Amino acid sequence: MKTTETCWKGEAALELETDGLRLVAPTEFGPRILYFGDESNGNWLLEIPTDPAAPADQFQLRGGHRLWHAPEDPVRTYQPDNDPVERDALPGGGFLLRQAVEPATGMAKEISVSPAGKRTVRIDHRLANRGLWTVTCAPWALTVLRPGGTAVMPFPARGEHPRDLLPGHRLVPWSYADFSLPCWKFHRTWLGLTTACATPQKIGQGGHPGWLAYVRGGAAFVKASRPRPRSLYPDLGCQAELFTDGLMLELETLGPLVDLAPGDVSTHREYWTLFGKVPDEEIIGEADGLRERIETWAAELVWN
Repeated sequence: MKTTETCWKGEAALELETDGLRLVAPTEFGPRILYFGDESNGNWLLEIPTDPAAPADQFQLRGGHRLWHAPEDPVRTYQPDNDPVERDALPGGGFLLRQAVEPATGMAKEISVSPAGKRTVRIDHRLANRGLWTVTCAPWALTVLRPGGTAVMPFPARGEHPRDLLPGHRLVPWSYADFSLPCWKFHRTWLGLTTACATPQKIGQGGHPGWLAYVRGGAAFVKASRPRPRSLYPDLGCQAELFTDGLMLELETLGPLVDLAPGDVSTHREYWTLFGKVPDEEIIGEADGLRERIETWAAELVWN
């Protein structure tokens, strides 16, 4: 479990290896994570080439994993992260990446990466208000994944009528979501989304069980984040969201919506892991094998 300096696509970066997992984060821009994977499946994250002709003050997609602040706004959210980041070593072999203050918003972003047990890394996201006024916002962690798989948004435990008369959670479709498209997969215990669409699709969930998965090629990328049921969340109360534009798929988790006063920091934590040997029937059907594996992992580590 160690962090080393490396060169990624011709640019300086930091690399963390732990229990067969590899994570790479650039230091020439960000904070971002551009690689997460193992020898069996390679990189789960989609990389989008940087446009060298783009203006320095223009936001570039780049892919990978990034930190934004919600709710989404065409100006505040899309602030560029094109400059080098500060970096610090952390105890136990991890590292922290710190962005300079965004001039237009007064916000500063940090992402720290640490080993967190067997084949698991912990990702802490921090929004710091370095401005002069209070900002209402929420940390928003977006992981951009390669196409060809199925995103899994689990539902809470199912109930029965007439015992359970009140709703147990909410699904929040964006206005451009089209449920007639083949990219949507509705099952009794989970909702699936693929890249089989020609137009953008997005949905969110409140009352979220705390994890999202992406199943591809007989394996699964899983990220978990503890919801806070009594807190206010953006996007009509969404704690987790799925998005695709047909070329990539995003797993997104959000922290609570807070009034962040000058000098205050809001932190949002995720845990990442990979599961192998995931047969298609565990996702396409109603078998609980994968869910049991994920929730056992979460109970032992994430929720403690």
